[in-house]
Amino acid sequence: MDIRQLQAFVYVIDTGSFNDAAKNLFVSVSQISKRIKSLKEELSCKLLDRKKSGIIPTSDGIKIYTHAVNILNEMIGIESFGKIQNKKNLNIVFGNNVDLGEVFFDYLAQKKDDTSVCKFIRTDMIRACGDLHTRKYDFGIFFFDKKNKISIENKLKDYSLEFIKISSVNKYLFTNKKIILSKEKGFYFNLDGIDFVKVSGTDMSTAVNNNKRTLDISNMSYNYGVETNSVESALQIVNELQYAYVDFQLNNFEPLKYRHIRKNIIEICCGEFGIIKRNNLDLSNEAKELYTYLNNKFGEKNE
Repeated sequence: MDIRQLQAFVYVIDTGSFNDAAKNLFVSVSQISKRIKSLKEELSCKLLDRKKSGIIPTSDGIKIYTHAVNILNEMIGIESFGKIQNKKNLNIVFGNNVDLGEVFFDYLAQKKDDTSVCKFIRTDMIRACGDLHTRKYDFGIFFFDKKNKISIENKLKDYSLEFIKISSVNKYLFTNKKIILSKEKGFYFNLDGIDFVKVSGTDMSTAVNNNKRTLDISNMSYNYGVETNSVESALQIVNELQYAYVDFQLNNFEPLKYRHIRKNIIEICCGEFGIIKRNNLDLSNEAKELYTYLNNKFGEKNE
């Protein structure tokens, strides 16, 4: 028996599919099948059943799965032990619409004298889920719209991930101060003639109707003329040009660099801010430290 057999077995159960397990482990489906077969022969018991819903473990498979997960987690700890002696690695992924640059600068300033190696990578939710599932990152930092909570939780479940809420967040309309907004009956603001910026790969972009080039949020429809992959770029465009942008923002976080932006609240506590991590996998000490920092700074007890 070797570690590759256990990895294949655990990933097949986690994903419910030989194909998805192969993708996550970067091997062929035939290799996954061979590893499962050899493990079955060595243990002399049936491990998996095929159902319409996917691959599920047998009663013996469930018992072996629990031991296999513990062994793999121990292996991760052993492999990282030597690295921790000299450097402490912290790998974090965060959503395209999470503007936490100033927060991270503050956090890193507090840690400048230690030996940590910190990696902060921005990406979209789908890619982040795959990377978190394969333990490429310690955890992810994301905003979610409560309207999409069920679909998001199902997506996370597919990748054996969980969302830990830090705080509720409001949804805002960001506009250049040169744009004069007026309220109309039936709409919170009159948005005629205003071009919007959209950040791709975020929960917010699920509301985009690509055929009509409109975004529909809070009973408002409006055109978007620019698409980018980062909230910093979106806010910079709004700050310099006569554009607008809709997104979540931490209730007690005020960026200092966008002096020409007016922030208009649309919905109160309609989103959630928090972290995504693997189920049944403890965070490293460094990851726990950052999570505690975020929770202390943005947690609802501080609002």
